[in-house]
Amino acid sequence: MKNIVLILAVLLSASCLAQQAQNLDSKVTNVTLFLSGAQVTRSAQATLKAGISELTFTGLSENIDANTIRLTGEGSFTIISVNSRINYLKTQKTVKDEESLKAKKKQLEIQIEDIVSQQGVLATEENLLKANQKIGSPDKGTTTLELKSAADFFRVRFTELSGKKLELSRKQESCQEELYKIDSQLGEANQEELKPTGEIMMQVMAKEAMNAKFKVSYLVRAASWKPEFDLRLDDISQPLELSRRAKISQNSGEDWQDVKLTLSTGNPNESGTEPRLSSWFLGGYYSNYQNGSYKNRYEPNRSVIDKPNTGYTFTGKVSGRVYSLDDGMGLIGVSVVIKGTTRGVLTDLDGKYTIDATYGNDLQFSFVGMKAVTTRADNPIINIGMEAELMNLDEVVVTAMGISRESKSLGYASEVEEKQEKPVQPRNLQIESNDQQQVRSVKEYVISMPMSMPSDGKEYNLVIGGETIKAVYEFHSTPKLDRDAFLVAKVINWQDYDLLDATAGIFYEGTFTGKTRLSASLATDTLDISLGRDKSIMIERKKVKDYTSNQFMGSNRTVQRAWEISLRNNKKQPVTLIIFDQYPVSKEKDIEVELVENGGARIEKETGMLRWEVVLEPGQVRKLNFKYSVKYPKERILSIE
Repeated sequence: MKNIVLILAVLLSASCLAQQAQNLDSKVTNVTLFLSGAQVTRSAQATLKAGISELTFTGLSENIDANTIRLTGEGSFTIISVNSRINYLKTQKTVKDEESLKAKKKQLEIQIEDIVSQQGVLATEENLLKANQKIGSPDKGTTTLELKSAADFFRVRFTELSGKKLELSRKQESCQEELYKIDSQLGEANQEELKPTGEIMMQVMAKEAMNAKFKVSYLVRAASWKPEFDLRLDDISQPLELSRRAKISQNSGEDWQDVKLTLSTGNPNESGTEPRLSSWFLGGYYSNYQNGSYKNRYEPNRSVIDKPNTGYTFTGKVSGRVYSLDDGMGLIGVSVVIKGTTRGVLTDLDGKYTIDATYGNDLQFSFVGMKAVTTRADNPIINIGMEAELMNLDEVVVTAMGISRESKSLGYASEVEEKQEKPVQPRNLQIESNDQQQVRSVKEYVISMPMSMPSDGKEYNLVIGGETIKAVYEFHSTPKLDRDAFLVAKVINWQDYDLLDATAGIFYEGTFTGKTRLSASLATDTLDISLGRDKSIMIERKKVKDYTSNQFMGSNRTVQRAWEISLRNNKKQPVTLIIFDQYPVSKEKDIEVELVENGGARIEKETGMLRWEVVLEPGQVRKLNFKYSVKYPKERILSIE
């Protein structure tokens, strides 16, 4: 009790002192950029007087997540409270060089005035010369020498005047073009919205005057980075060269000048709440006939639309998770579409999505077997719980198209927006030796040099490292669909390289050949990386006419087809070539299919797939043959090729 009284007495005496208000001039020192969002750390110094002081970090981003603010300090004082607010009176423009543009515009206007003045002087002189071209008098006349001298004088002077007029005209045109560009840029700047600034206020109490140091960190959402790779292979006898790149952007409302930048694969938007299982009921959707009408015994829950209070404003991106109300599991491949447009995305393996939307757009969520949900895009995070839909169908079959031959991994499409790549300031960036950290499966890349990023929302390319990958190379081809051979790099120990799901540019034999997708999250023992086409392997598939026949016997028709696949290796080293083809598979008793000759292929009878693995030496030619017959009722029309 005595201690409580003593503390109250100290607080009372301190409150009697006049509170000292002070705005802090802080600087961004560290930024951790996540796949979505960024943690910003600022530092500042202040001179405290005895008593309670109110300190304010000014000029911050308006998109601060208030729940993530963390304040620390050095000195003998006590932090009493920390709050945040948005200052609508103090604004900042997104175009920072407006004053310099206005100064340059003024200089150009002065230059144009000087040019116009000089042109006026030249015009006056030219008029004067034209008015005094008369030589001699009617009484005396003009000698030949006087006429020649006058002609020379006027010719030289008019030539000089013409040259000066042309030079001034060109200068004036150049200045006018530059002035037009500046006016256009200033017009864009005037159209930019004046953004309010964020502020963090704190109250501290000190027993005596002192110098104190403060650090404040907070999370902003309007920032992100995405990993990309460049894959380079000059020759299949060499290892695969991998270059790591990051596309970084931020529109938080505050510029980052010479900060220590860390790129993290973490995602602060992920929920930290432990999932809980609910009861799993089967057969709940049946009805009883009561009082002359049907009545459901089990009424399912309605769809859930969760829009949590995030503490930050809507910035044009909506993220969230779509899950089933039956078991709480994330739904893969749910279509999220902006109503009335073709813009949309699909949810990932965890049921998560991110979509660009305008405030007030209607978002439509649809999935096979689930009731569609529509809601407004008015919150940065929208989670959807979808309800199973009662269908009058015996069975719903969902077919996954585009399954690979062996791995059977699904590829989900996502919204792609092409943006012009803008290089970051030319620097030789290096990654520190301990930059690739793994903490709870989160990887970090610490840039060793100070970085600067304006708050303009534009994407900048940043090279963050590279390495050599050991791979085994194969060439795959399906000549029935495409006669080209496709190079595939098989990486066995892919876990050792900290690979991420990302887009990769392919540079094969010194030429950019396209882009591929690294899907490390779907890899098992081996990661297959497609490296594009190789035209130096010649492949041809043709029908062998000598073995092609049509026979009729009774009510049936028997058709026989034979195919020949020719292979030629024009490379200077041996290659491993995997060839895929097929023969038809019968699903009816009156249709009989026989594989007469497989040509040494590995056969999958259930699917009719044929697979050859061939090693071709340089310049070697090899032919593969297979033959099949189909017997079916002659009134039927079937495609057997």
